[in-house]
Amino acid sequence: MKLKHWDIVLAAALIGGGLGCPSESAGNAVCGNAVVEVGEACDDGNTTAGDGCDATCQWEPCTDADGDGHEDATCGGDDCDDGDPANFPGNPEVCDGLDNDCQGGADDGLTFLDYWPDLDQDDHGDASATPVSACAPIAGSVTNGDDCDDTQ
Repeated sequence: MKLKHWDIVLAAALIGGGLGCPSESAGNAVCGNAVVEVGEACDDGNTTAGDGCDATCQWEPCTDADGDGHEDATCGGDDCDDGDPANFPGNPEVCDGLDNDCQGGADDGLTFLDYWPDLDQDDHGDASATPVSACAPIAGSVTNGDDCDDTQ
């Protein structure tokens, strides 16, 4: 039986010779150039381990460093802060300046009020002061700015 050109190419591909130009072979892949080439599973533009794609351009195992049941987003998980078990998708947002629910914003969805300083502690804030917006009460402040003289 006489082999045709395509039979030889297919046989070479099946044996492991690959299809494509020599520059696309696994032996010429350059890890760290931000181009996923033959033999690489990933290429994030560096050869730094610990960022999801290792120094040989293979995926690193995904972990759940903080034990909250969600794997780190850098390796394909959905945890936006794998160093803090209080921050993960589906967690209720609390007023702490952090993105607890991983929806892209700290304290998102919470009610914010304006607070004015109340230096004389008469429950009337300084009308001349600039209010501060917060999702939790601020010590020494009140939610009104109707004190024309906050010194007495």
